[in-house]
Amino acid sequence: MEVQMSDIYTEAEVYDQNEDMTIYLNSHTPITFDNNKWVYHQIPDIATFKEDMKRQQAFHYDHSIFLHLKFEFPVDAEPNKEMLQFLHDEGFNVRRLELYAADAKTLRQIDGPEIIVKPLTLERIPDYMKVFEPIGMEYGADYLIEVEDRLYRGAKYGFGVSQPYVVYEKGEPVGTMKIIESERTVEIDDFEVVEDACGRGIGLAMQAFVGMLANVRPVILQSASDLTVRDMYIKENYQLISFQYSMIKKLYD
Repeated sequence: MEVQMSDIYTEAEVYDQNEDMTIYLNSHTPITFDNNKWVYHQIPDIATFKEDMKRQQAFHYDHSIFLHLKFEFPVDAEPNKEMLQFLHDEGFNVRRLELYAADAKTLRQIDGPEIIVKPLTLERIPDYMKVFEPIGMEYGADYLIEVEDRLYRGAKYGFGVSQPYVVYEKGEPVGTMKIIESERTVEIDDFEVVEDACGRGIGLAMQAFVGMLANVRPVILQSASDLTVRDMYIKENYQLISFQYSMIKKLYD
């Protein structure tokens, strides 16, 4: 089965879509950048992008989103040097996101330590946050509060297609991940292993679990471009499928 970047889940509604872009909005999660973004269908010129920055900021303010701007360019579209320099000068964090896919059967054959993977419940939220907080703190205390609130709402009312899991080794929480299932694919997101457990194969065992859950569906994930990370995924039998440029500008220090 051919997978594509559009198989990656966005936890937001499509607010508007036209020939130029698709606008995603989730005003319930104003600090989660990926839930509130504009995705171009073709790379704009710099003058157009400047106007879109103003329009997005006004649009976000109207929906109580005050802390960021986020845009994405089309899949497999490479911006020119002038655009990249402009984005840098404007203070955007520019990332090249890469889509990877692996055969579920191959992942199921990975050896790793014995772990127990549990779906998130109200009682397991403290364990989830114990793993997630050191990584999430990079985005600030308000972001951690938003994440925890979302977990409590999901545990009470249902997570929909994006199910969080807590991973235990010998009774201790050592990892977290979200698994997003569709008819076509199974996506791994927010994949984390505590620092003290790194190097013991916990991440490999987590992927083997996803491979079992996926059955015959391909397993996909998205990662920021990095040679070390790319080599790691290729060694784990993932295939690089496509890329997409993502730009975030924080509107606060």
